[in-house]
Amino acid sequence: MLNDKFTGLNEKYKAFDFYKEKLDDNFLEFTLEELGMPTANELYSKTLKIVDEIGDIKGWHMSDSHPSWEGDTESSKYKGFSICMNPNGDEHLQSPYASLGHPELNWTYSRINNPNPPWKDDKDTYYDTYGFSTVHPIIDKHYSKFLECVDLLPTRSRVMWEYPTHVQNWHLDEVLWCAIRFNIPLVTEPSYVLEIDGTDEYGNSLTLTKHLEVGKAYMWNTRIKHRVKDTGGATKPRVHIVAAFIPWFEKDGDDWKPNKYFGVQPMDMIKSKMIFPYAP
Repeated sequence: MLNDKFTGLNEKYKAFDFYKEKLDDNFLEFTLEELGMPTANELYSKTLKIVDEIGDIKGWHMSDSHPSWEGDTESSKYKGFSICMNPNGDEHLQSPYASLGHPELNWTYSRINNPNPPWKDDKDTYYDTYGFSTVHPIIDKHYSKFLECVDLLPTRSRVMWEYPTHVQNWHLDEVLWCAIRFNIPLVTEPSYVLEIDGTDEYGNSLTLTKHLEVGKAYMWNTRIKHRVKDTGGATKPRVHIVAAFIPWFEKDGDDWKPNKYFGVQPMDMIKSKMIFPYAP
């Protein structure tokens, strides 16, 4: 049952009525400097300090009924740590690995078409995107200045290490007014690419194979199926920040309310740089 915060806020404020379904742009690219963000070297240095403090990175979690399950519920090729956690969730969701899948997760592509959802009520589960609205204190200690570079509340975010020969499953993420994601490469090699291929439910189409460069930040329409993969020849892990933010809502004590950007189209918020307070 869809009883998560995102669904409730949509029902209360009719957010979908304000969303422009047909997009002018499905893919955006900026330098970190253009957005007023720290350099990739600075971010990587802070990332390594986080890893040292939390103990280590961990693999993506899944249940033994997951289509990708190969005898282990934790991936050896796709690892990392979570930026945000859910303080009202279970032990895993309160950990520094909260957004790296879940031990009960049995589906990759999209929660909407999961034929056998692992949770009867989505609230405060892995599927509750807005439940991930608290930055883990250890991560906040090192990433606070970076997160302040976007004038929005962070949500389900992570830093991921993709190892040579890994091929991610095709998948979809939330509609853009629910969450916008910034993909920021810190370490990479030419054989690691992003693939986007398809058409979303609103008729927006994109086919793209692209190597994402260190020193840049990328955003795209995540309702079009996409994945990352090593095309062959990589010798070291690819390390990327995947930072997600809530475009139209903010916390109001224990409740939620529309923020000052409510109704502004997410891609326009990015292109105009209105949400980047330190952008030159």
